[in-house]
Amino acid sequence: MGWRPWNCFRNHFTQQTARMAIDALAVRNRTVHGEPGLVSLCDLGYCRMGIDEGYEKMYLNNHSFHDWATGFPLVDQTTFPDMAGLVKHAHAQPDMKIEWYLNSCWQGGPQYNTTHNYEGDVRALQGYGFDGVKFDGCGTMNNMTKYAEIMREHGAENAFLGLEPFLC
Repeated sequence: MGWRPWNCFRNHFTQQTARMAIDALAVRNRTVHGEPGLVSLCDLGYCRMGIDEGYEKMYLNNHSFHDWATGFPLVDQTTFPDMAGLVKHAHAQPDMKIEWYLNSCWQGGPQYNTTHNYEGDVRALQGYGFDGVKFDGCGTMNNMTKYAEIMREHGAENAFLGLEPFLC
């Protein structure tokens, strides 16, 4: 179980807001009947914070948010200046997991459905150190079999384990 920003912030979510959400899940400042002492939401099982849309940087006249050379999804440095630092902040909290969002629907999901971009997504997911991933079906990169194969090839198949708590 965990928290995702979409219903509250839509794509107006920032690294600062993400850090505040992580801290809110981790802080032991609540009393719960039957629980000794102060507990956190994470102590109660809400140990996952997920990033949704809003981190993407568009380029090429809004035709893509993947880098042509690497296939990596482009991160808007004005709203998420240090994605790796954000992941480290989450991992510094006991039992906290942080998950990413791929196959974005933002601006109609302007992505090129290429193996290069699937591989870039998986390498970025691993490079930042995310624990899981959320996919939507409204972007153009909908081949979950291809994602799974590439994740297995790169040793990232455990990223799918984070998917289940966020399915609707």
